[in-house]
Amino acid sequence: MPLLSIILPVYNGAPFLQRAVESVINQTLQSWELILVNDGSTDNTESICKEYLQKEKRIHYISQDNRGLSAARNAGFSYAVGQYIAFLDADDFISPTYYEQLIHEQKNHPADFIVTGFIREFHHENGEKHITTIHWEQKRIDVSKQIGDACRSTKFYHIYIHVWNKLYRRDFLQRYRITFDETLRYGEDVPYNIRVLSHCSSILFSEHVGYHYVCHSSLRLTNSWNDTLLKSNAHIYRQIVQHESTNWHIEQSSIAAGMYLRGCFLSLEKAINCNLPSSKVLCDIGTILEMTETNDCIQALTKHHISAEFFLYCLILRTKNQKLIYLSVLLRRKLKIILGR
Repeated sequence: MPLLSIILPVYNGAPFLQRAVESVINQTLQSWELILVNDGSTDNTESICKEYLQKEKRIHYISQDNRGLSAARNAGFSYAVGQYIAFLDADDFISPTYYEQLIHEQKNHPADFIVTGFIREFHHENGEKHITTIHWEQKRIDVSKQIGDACRSTKFYHIYIHVWNKLYRRDFLQRYRITFDETLRYGEDVPYNIRVLSHCSSILFSEHVGYHYVCHSSLRLTNSWNDTLLKSNAHIYRQIVQHESTNWHIEQSSIAAGMYLRGCFLSLEKAINCNLPSSKVLCDIGTILEMTETNDCIQALTKHHISAEFFLYCLILRTKNQKLIYLSVLLRRKLKIILGR
């Protein structure tokens, strides 16, 4: 039985898949299995997967009709036999010692849940690359005693988003029957991590940074739009609030509130990137201002020490000036371009 099962779902990921797979093969940790899940790709993903299947006995392959990221991850998990579970996206890659370091830490400081930092790489069509790093201070916490202090970190929201910078115990996931909600196509990582965290008694924040999260400017999710984004964002907020209140006895979560306001601005940015008319964007701003969640979040954030980013979102939305909010989204978008993000 391998120590680690790495689940890699892929949909039309041929341009980047080889780099991701090679980064696993080059790991200093030898006891692993890589489960490639082809989610109905129409490019040459299948041929790449089958080529590696012949080369490396630790690689397994699942092919299914296009059912979405959550279904692909669930399919991989149902096949996995490793003691630990990790997720890898097809356009990302990992540093050679990454998994060995995480397994070593888990053995020395056992925890129900491990969170790591990561390297965010913004790749642009002109070949330029911009890199930022999210880094945690090494710490293991007892949830029942220390979660309140941990939540005060402005980085704490990273515990909810993403699954690829986490290490999960397979027996833990099986015991509590934790899988991805296959009905979700937006923010599917958050309810998954909430279910994990709701049963955790200990969390290890790892100082190691070895996951490379690659954002290609032409393929960014901020270039896609659907009319459910605002409702989905509000639903995610309510889930986090309920979890923190029920399981951690934390009221008026500043993390959930900040994530919600950022989600509002990101949704508006998506609308602009998709060239939706300004009248539609202004209408969505009006919807945001009318939502109960928006007012609740603004109220919650006025009672906590928060990051400059969350403070600005709060300040701008409190004006209730639709045109000013629209201009601020345009400015945010412009700044991201200037900063190479």
